Amino acid sequence: MDVRKLRYFVEVADRLHFTEAARALGVSQQPLSRAIRELETELDTRLLERTTRRVALTQSGEVLREHAVRILRDITLAERATRANGRAALRMAYPGTYEGFPINAAAQFSEAHPQLTLDCIRTPSSKQVHAVRSGDVDVGFVVPPVAQPGLSSAPLIRVPMRIATLAASPAIHDLEGLRGRRWIAYDQRRKGPLQAYVRDTFSRLGLEGARAGTARDEADAVSMVEHGVGIAIVSAAAATPPTVRTNGLPFLPPIELRVIWRCDERQSDVAALIDHLTAWAEDAAYLQA
Repeated sequence: MDVRKLRYFVEVADRLHFTEAARALGVSQQPLSRAIRELETELDTRLLERTTRRVALTQSGEVLREHAVRILRDITLAERATRANGRAALRMAYPGTYEGFPINAAAQFSEAHPQLTLDCIRTPSSKQVHAVRSGDVDVGFVVPPVAQPGLSSAPLIRVPMRIATLAASPAIHDLEGLRGRRWIAYDQRRKGPLQAYVRDTFSRLGLEGARAGTARDEADAVSMVEHGVGIAIVSAAAATPPTVRTNGLPFLPPIELRVIWRCDERQSDVAALIDHLTAWAEDAAYLQA
């Protein structure tokens, strides 16, 4: 049985949507559909019920998905263990936006568990869920909601959010103080938690029509504020010069970052990593209101 076809099938089975599965796999829909048909022919059974409106697993599809997930995970573990020369190997995906927390926590985990190999892989936020579900990594980090089949999650970080303005300009204390101000948006093509947060905040507060420019990231946004382009939403962790003021407002909730892992994951090493991450976050007072 072709491993590639199994990967394709599991992605469709989890999403129940061919277009979304193809996008997640980085392939066009035509070869994905062909692989599923070939798998059904090989097994001589229907795996999916397809209509123009929905995709559903048949009973045979449910059985295959359960076994395929285990097979793919075991293949991934075998490859990683072989590359690690027999040492237990764990892989953790982390987003670039908040890389300080997972990298520091991983360093402490490696010190406490020298018998394990922990690889930290910088992965875009938009690809974290697929990386965990496919078995490419053991744990990842996402911003809620986490409505994904087969995944469990736990809260790690709540990052307070701030309004960045010129220090010489009038301070903003409420929503009325934002009216008429020009905003700096973030490049939505980067698809990170900060981009999604600012986009949703603009929509919720009715500020979409007052954009002054687009920033690549927080550092770029702070620079634009410093040069008088407009005001921006940044995290409390953003570095700002003395000429830029940041302050929190009640209608700017914190961004929550959660750790995710597969529900069927039974490795004690993965459980130890998850326990370490949650304990480290609590000890470091990362969970803030």
